[in-house]
Amino acid sequence: MEWDSASLAKPGKGPAVRGRSTGCSACPDTIRNEYAYQPNILWNGQFGATHLNVGTETQWEYGTPKATNLLGYEGTETQAIAGLTVHRMDVNANWADLYKYRDLFHAAFPGIPDDQLFTKEYAGLAIAAYERTILANRAPFQDWLKGKRSVMMIKKERAIVFFKDANCTSCHTGLP
Repeated sequence: MEWDSASLAKPGKGPAVRGRSTGCSACPDTIRNEYAYQPNILWNGQFGATHLNVGTETQWEYGTPKATNLLGYEGTETQAIAGLTVHRMDVNANWADLYKYRDLFHAAFPGIPDDQLFTKEYAGLAIAAYERTILANRAPFQDWLKGKRSVMMIKKERAIVFFKDANCTSCHTGLP
């Protein structure tokens, strides 16, 4: 992970909240609601520097995904940022140009210089902002799991088969 030591929490001081929203300017915090929002996430609640994880900073061991909590974000943001590292994703200006994200990043995070913008941190914030707009109980995947195969296109079904065959389910459970 690209660590900015000046922004990380100091031992015994708690997480350093970065002085900006946990989302991007295109997806303000107001999209959260009490039914689709968790401040700490993962099966054991390890991601997120707020709420139940305040006071657990000594367990955020450097070099592990939990160290991402030192950035000071809530669970959704922390997991998205950590996931980019865990899944060996590279985020940089070349990536932004190749996938045509440059203008979208500039619109979502105005005023951030390019050398700071195209990082796993900001990519994770963008992913988390999108994730906060999705309600899992309204996704076609839920109907698909109930046997209504027509709700998902063939391409999506192939993605599910790949997800299972690539052994993604060893960490990401929930499939039958």
